[in-house]
Amino acid sequence: MISLSFYSCSKDELIKENTQITSNQSQIEFTRDYQFENQFLIILNNYLNSNNYNQLERIPEADEVANLHTQNMIEVNSLHHDNFSERQHYFVDLGYTTLRENLAMGYSNPETLLNAWLQSPSHKSAIESNSHKTGLSILKNQNGKYFITQLYIK
Repeated sequence: MISLSFYSCSKDELIKENTQITSNQSQIEFTRDYQFENQFLIILNNYLNSNNYNQLERIPEADEVANLHTQNMIEVNSLHHDNFSERQHYFVDLGYTTLRENLAMGYSNPETLLNAWLQSPSHKSAIESNSHKTGLSILKNQNGKYFITQLYIK
């Protein structure tokens, strides 16, 4: 079961402070790295624009879904696409037609992350899927290891 809460902010407003959070289910602490998220989306949209693809707009509901999945990966200390069909159904119910998902672990800067995903055919395909919306969550666990989920939504 996925529990969602929503927030809103101006499109032009970038969140600049990292937030330390403790998981309600496992008491594992992690930090949300908003600066990394914002920088990554900028370089990703620059890449998309320079290659004639749609730029991605972050939407709060997708950020929340991505964040819940990233938290779960931190709790089990592993990358996985578990419950992808639930995430997909959620967005279909909102009127979207397609959901793609990229995951990563261990990357600590936006350029390295984007380059790694572009070297992988399946990750690159999701990036270049000409989606319009995105959700992004970049969390760092207690040991300093990053876990990343990005959703691509049409």
